[in-house]
Amino acid sequence: MGVTKEILAEGNGPTPTKGTSVTVHCTGYGKDRDLQQKFWSTKDPGQTPFTFKVGLGQVIKGWDEGVLGMKLGEQARLTCTPDYSYGAGGFPAWGYPFSPISCMNLKFRMCTNFLVSLTVALML
Repeated sequence: MGVTKEILAEGNGPTPTKGTSVTVHCTGYGKDRDLQQKFWSTKDPGQTPFTFKVGLGQVIKGWDEGVLGMKLGEQARLTCTPDYSYGAGGFPAWGYPFSPISCMNLKFRMCTNFLVSLTVALML
């Protein structure tokens, strides 16, 4: 499967290209297999948004491919297979002892006047 994208709100601008710097605000859900339980957010105390260059392997493959297909202002949900998310080992520190199929809810802000939203929560 890789990654699939469900558009939640249409965007109206350009899409980022490989190497575009993206600043990300995100909240992940699904800790301990409970999709109502948040496991992490860049808006939590002490956390900050992070920046990566899209399409260069600096984040999980599902984010790289999903963000490359988004338009300015778009909000979407990505569903990723384990090989496009945290792999067979999961991410135990965030409550994932293994990597199930993942659905991620994130909000992305692109640097240099590029703004994209992506909604991400892990589905088990």
